[in-house]
Amino acid sequence: MGELRRKLKQRGRVGVRLSREGVPMSLGLAFGILRVGTRNAWRSWVPRGMESKPPVARPGAGCDFETRLDQKLAPGRCLARMRRIDGLGVSGEMLEDPLDDAGYRPTALNIERMSLNIQGVIKRPHLLGRLRASLKASPAVALLGPRQCGKTTLARQLIKGSRSTYFDLENPVDLARLAEPMTALEPLRGLVVIDEVQLRPNLFGVLRVLLDRRPVRARFLILGSASPGLLRQSSETLAGRIAIVEMSGFSLDELDKPDLSRLWLRGGFPRSFLARSERASTAWREDFIRTFLERDLAQLGVQVPSGTMRRFWTMTAHYSGGIWNSSEIGRSLGEAHTTVRRHLDTLAGALVVRILEPWYANIGKRLVKSPKVYIRDSGLLHTLLGIGERRQLEGHPVVGGSWEGFVIEQLLARLPKANAYYWRTQAGAELDLLLLGARRIGIEIKRADAPTMTPSIASALKDLELHRLFVIYPGATRYALHPKVEVLPLTDCIAELA
Repeated sequence: MGELRRKLKQRGRVGVRLSREGVPMSLGLAFGILRVGTRNAWRSWVPRGMESKPPVARPGAGCDFETRLDQKLAPGRCLARMRRIDGLGVSGEMLEDPLDDAGYRPTALNIERMSLNIQGVIKRPHLLGRLRASLKASPAVALLGPRQCGKTTLARQLIKGSRSTYFDLENPVDLARLAEPMTALEPLRGLVVIDEVQLRPNLFGVLRVLLDRRPVRARFLILGSASPGLLRQSSETLAGRIAIVEMSGFSLDELDKPDLSRLWLRGGFPRSFLARSERASTAWREDFIRTFLERDLAQLGVQVPSGTMRRFWTMTAHYSGGIWNSSEIGRSLGEAHTTVRRHLDTLAGALVVRILEPWYANIGKRLVKSPKVYIRDSGLLHTLLGIGERRQLEGHPVVGGSWEGFVIEQLLARLPKANAYYWRTQAGAELDLLLLGARRIGIEIKRADAPTMTPSIASALKDLELHRLFVIYPGATRYALHPKVEVLPLTDCIAELA
């Protein structure tokens, strides 16, 4: 039963294939609601007393099925008891058709096979590789990202089968264990994982002492919802001792069957991308935005009313992909430009907004020196703008900025250490993304059927002395525009830059 609960909490739903008197049936345990039925007929049952208000299926909430299913259901309904889990075999019995108020007539279930609908468990090998490499190089690693982006799942994949200790600071038991952090952490060996570390900022001083021990007795992986304060505290207190790995939602190359259209519309947050319908995906994102503004920002030390931040975030969504103008937005919101910039820095520090700075080396031209801003998750962008379907997106004025931001996030997810800028002259020549390193790579992002060579591309090639310039478009065919310029799909460009 414990194994069933564990799998259900991780994966959202456990399905069991069974037969009853030779008739194929399915029994699904999903978020505390029991479903039994044949191929085309499903019925749902909820515990007695909850018929008028059935339990809300909250993704990831998990349920205690020993108590939820071991009680009588509504009269004339069904009761199931799961007896044991043995590998992929399950045994149980279903009690139906009550004989009287005191008893039920049992009916045996013959389990043929058990199948797991693994929702939300997508392997992320590149992130796992970065974590392992960072832990080898540094005694402490901070895995930072917005809430619900998959940090805990990734950490549990990392420690599976290894010697490790896990603290979840949202769990009162673990929080109590760390009431005396030095006493709790000092004797530990192997890998120590501390989840939601921002809830106990005083731990950083203790970690510094433990990391300075020689030889190193334990390595620490700390997970946190990113915030300016957390980043500053970790870099100041643990300077030279900690590596920082940022993560966001799913990227295109992490999906078994890349679905660009779905990922663009829904965004990369696991529960949004894996939702069973567009309506469910949109509802999850609306809940995320509400919780982020009302609770998460306050926990991160941001003392701004949630309504004010909602208006600001929505205004930023309308500007996504555009040149940032704090004064203009301040006038629209009735706030000083310094306050507006502070709001922007707050959202950027929480990893929900990206600020892309301009490249303005002295090349003898007047250049734009204001940053561009993007909502980092395209699904959140669409929800903030009231976009719930693909046809709405295609006809919305922000479709170009949404596509541009989506492509940039997909590229930078594979190039976490890239020095990324955009370039634009006062005359109008522009390059959407400039990647500086051993080679200078230019990226131009188009929503066109067949992009062609433009004066802007030619100017960028010459003025920036680019080694290559890729034009990314929604099509599937690669073709060259110039010896250094190639038009190609997003997936091909990710492979080229990896």
